[in-house]
Amino acid sequence: MTLEADGLKLEAWVVDGRFEDGKACLEAAEESLARGAERLSQVRRHASALAGRKAVTQEADAGGWHGWAYGVCDGPVQYRLFFTGRSPIPVEALEAWRGVVASARLGGGS
Repeated sequence: MTLEADGLKLEAWVVDGRFEDGKACLEAAEESLARGAERLSQVRRHASALAGRKAVTQEADAGGWHGWAYGVCDGPVQYRLFFTGRSPIPVEALEAWRGVVASARLGGGS
């Protein structure tokens, strides 16, 4: 899923393939975020949580844009969530992003 409007972009997807277990899934998420980091500045990556699951979060800048990326695993299934916008990102957009992170659920269930 991709949503774009007014210099903002939100993407969410399921990574193709399955991992051996949750630990291998998170390690792969970390590696994937690290691979793209050389093109970014002010990169901050850390362990976090999303939808009640362990996750890896990366926050960074790139050419006038600021963004956040999550890699989160539900057992062997990896999900990605990405939000970026032209800096400075409007306060209303940041509040909406925080709402997305706070209310995220995995697997499409209720």
